[in-house]
Amino acid sequence: MTVSHPRRSKPDGDYIDNIHKNWFGNYRKLEAHHGYIQWIFPTTEGSPINPYCLALNETERRLMQSDSRIQCRLLKSYIMMLDFWGMQLNLVTGHVLRTKDYLTRYRNWEGSHNLLRITRCIRSLQELGLGPYALPFVERLAAEVRSGAVKGCSDSLIKFWIPTLQKPEWRASVHSMLDEWSGTKSIKLPDREGSDIRPYWLNKHFTDARVFYSSVIDQCIDTAARPSGSDRCVATSESVASENKSTA
Repeated sequence: MTVSHPRRSKPDGDYIDNIHKNWFGNYRKLEAHHGYIQWIFPTTEGSPINPYCLALNETERRLMQSDSRIQCRLLKSYIMMLDFWGMQLNLVTGHVLRTKDYLTRYRNWEGSHNLLRITRCIRSLQELGLGPYALPFVERLAAEVRSGAVKGCSDSLIKFWIPTLQKPEWRASVHSMLDEWSGTKSIKLPDREGSDIRPYWLNKHFTDARVFYSSVIDQCIDTAARPSGSDRCVATSESVASENKSTA
């Protein structure tokens, strides 16, 4: 198994919990190592690049969806890679925001093998039960590509990232956002760390998904597995608990 922890990633890798603990923020290692991404983001398609990584079968996929420990490890992997790509996760809303050094991080992965990594991440989140996190990630990618902050990734956005969204209404949501900007020569996104794309982003998807996000964080608290790097997220698990109390 992969995100269930018993086996080291191959080649020359480590156990997934050790990767979360020791590799988070080690951008050089996360960039240069080619044997871990299939372990932290397994999919039903396997990998033509890593012969040690096998495609998940349906039994394995369903098992991972029902195991809270695996869900927490997948969330940790998502947070770790967002940080590597210059982004951060709002644990309350699921929004994906910029980090302080986002431009430096963006320049690192434009036009590289990280484009394939992003596609795998989007697919894995959906296949393993964290699908509601995929839409805000792709919308953030679309906004960064359209604004020009991310360069040379338009083909990846249109041909891979958007089509990888499984729900038609999610794909339509991203295309609708792009259509809003189609007549604009350039758009300017808020430049400060943690800024959102637009104030009306809290659409029906995020309203409906808020309970889901809270339940995922609650699982991590219950399993004593608070997401690695959650101190770099916009909202921590305590924020989720506080908000739940205020809306109860």
